[in-house]
Parts: sequence; C-alpha cells; structure tokens
Amino acid sequence: MKKLLVLFSLVLCCLPLFAQRTLTDTATGIHDFKNDINVAVYSLDGRRLIAASNDRYVRFYDGFSFFERYSYSHFDQVTHVAISRDNSIIASCSKDRVLKIYFEDSSKMLEFTHEADISDIVFDYAMRTLYTASPDGNIRSYDLKKGVLTKRKFALGMPISSLTISHTGLIIAGLDNGEIRFLNYMGKQAKSIQAHNGEVTDLCYIFYKNKQYLASGSVDKLVKVWDVRTYKEVKTFSGHTWDVNKVELSRDNKFVMSAGKDGSSKVWNIETGVQELEIPSKGETTRCISMSGDNSQIATVSLVRNPKEYIIYIWNTGLEDKPEPKKGVTVNPSKKKKKTLDNKSKTKEKTPKVTEKKE
Repeated sequence: MKKLLVLFSLVLCCLPLFAQRTLTDTATGIHDFKNDINVAVYSLDGRRLIAASNDRYVRFYDGFSFFERYSYSHFDQVTHVAISRDNSIIASCSKDRVLKIYFEDSSKMLEFTHEADISDIVFDYAMRTLYTASPDGNIRSYDLKKGVLTKRKFALGMPISSLTISHTGLIIAGLDNGEIRFLNYMGKQAKSIQAHNGEVTDLCYIFYKNKQYLASGSVDKLVKVWDVRTYKEVKTFSGHTWDVNKVELSRDNKFVMSAGKDGSSKVWNIETGVQELEIPSKGETTRCISMSGDNSQIATVSLVRNPKEYIIYIWNTGLEDKPEPKKGVTVNPSKKKKKTLDNKSKTKEKTPKVTEKKE
C-alpha cells in the first residue's frame, strides 16, 4: 500500500511537467466586422487593441472593455497595421498601396502612395521613423516629425516578407529565402543568418530586463527564438502542420506564441520549451495571435467559412503573474484555490456586440 502511495505521489509531482491546457471557450468576442479580419494586435502595454479587415476599416479598441474608441477607413482592404510604443500613432496600409499614418493627439492624418506592395510596417522605438518592407526588396522610411518619405531606401535584393526593429535601432528583415538580415540605421548589414527553410512569414522583437529576443515564423512550420545580442538560436518550437502565419513574444519575454495556417494557435514557455496552451482551430486558418501586456488574455482571428463569421476571439490564459505575498504573511499551499479558466461567456451568441464609441 505504501509503495502505491509513493508511486501516486510521484505521478502527481510530475503532472505539471507535462501539463498543456487547451482553451475551449472564449471570454468575449468583438463582432464589429462585415468581412474577413486581417489583423488584431495589442499595444505593447496592453491598453489598446487595433484591428483591421477587408471591410476597409481600421478600428482602435480599449484593451480592457473592448469598446471602440475610434476608427478610420481606406479605399481598399487593410492588410497591415502598427502602433507606436505610446499608443499615440497608428500606421496602416491597404491592398491599393496606400499608407496612412494617424496621430491620435492632433487627429492629423498623413497619406502616401507606396511604390510597391507593402509586406510589413514597423515604428522605431524612438517613434521618429516608420519603416515599410516590400516584396520588391526595398525598405523605405518615413520621417514622422516632418511627415515626409525620406531619401533612405535600403535595397536587399530579395523579396522582404517581414520586418521589425530593435530598441537600439537595428533593423531586422525576414526574407523569402528563409534568411534574416540585421541592418544598422544607415542600412549597412551587421549580420545575416539562414534562419529557416523557406519564407520568413513574421518577426517579433521584445527587449525586457536585458533580454533581447527575436521570434521568427516560417512556411517550414517552425517557430524559432533568437538572442539578438549573440545572433544565436535560443530554442526551436515545432507542432504546426502547415505554414506559421504569425508569431509574437510576450512583453516579459516569457512566452512565444504562434498562429498557423493549420488553424491552431500555440503558446510556449521559452525557458522550459514546454507548450503551455493550445487554442484549437476556429476555421480554415488562424491569421493572427496577440497577447495582452499582463499575459492574461490572447486575441485570435481565424478565417471561418462554414458558417461565415468575422469575430476577434478573446481568450483568458491564466498565465498572468500573480502578486507576491506580503512580507511576514505565510501562504498555506493546502488552501490555494484550483486555477480555472475565467470564461465570462459560454457562447459567442451571448457576447454583446461592441458598438459604443467614446467621443
């Protein structure tokens, strides 16, 4: 009997090592769209959620209540959006090669006609420059203070599929051939690595407590995390059965998440390499995934055809950091409550439609 009890105790101790939770129900959803959604991304601090779709609108939501603060439109499908670190500037581009830059404080809108299709857009950390990447192999830059396209154009000689930038101004480009190139402010190449066996579909950079991590996703079905200081690979994550559409790092560099063409979304612990969460397919493909600033929620967008739906799903993760106990207070482990997913709504039909706008 004692042997059985010991064995049972060992099994219980080992369970957390293999635990992977599957999120099966959403906390809420945003139903404002009339066509396929292409982008849904949280701001760095998690206070805002920006979304864009084929209905030509860019919508700016409160990251907690999910009420729409404002919106603006393009004349064609909106394919990419970016938001500055202080949430004051939004950039968006559409299928007709029009780039718009909106300044919330002044309600000023800049509009440019791009020379080629736009594959990605990103603000620098100082919020002085906006960079665009194109399949024509060029990176273009826009001076946000002067409101002009600058003369700096970096030609990489290869279609660029993704773009991000480090806090030191290092421009990082993902190419169609699986290569990642690192460029300085003037466009001079600092480093090049053969990261994937196929197009680098997305990149994400986060700097937190001296950790400089870069996440990359590819058509080779892999997600990789890199240390930008050394250009070395930290970890490789597999599990998708088709192309990786989107990757993102949590703001504290604890987790990397991905959305795949196979319809699934995954969250991995970077330090342990363990897959923490799985969000099953809501449709044919999951186009994007984004985590709130405190890691408590995830937004996903899937292409759903039967029946058609255009919804941003918000999921409770249970991954947020809990406050440390006060000094002198003893926490009794036996009295801890079991962690459960906090689902405010069991079905999307019961989710209230977001319609109110703040003037």
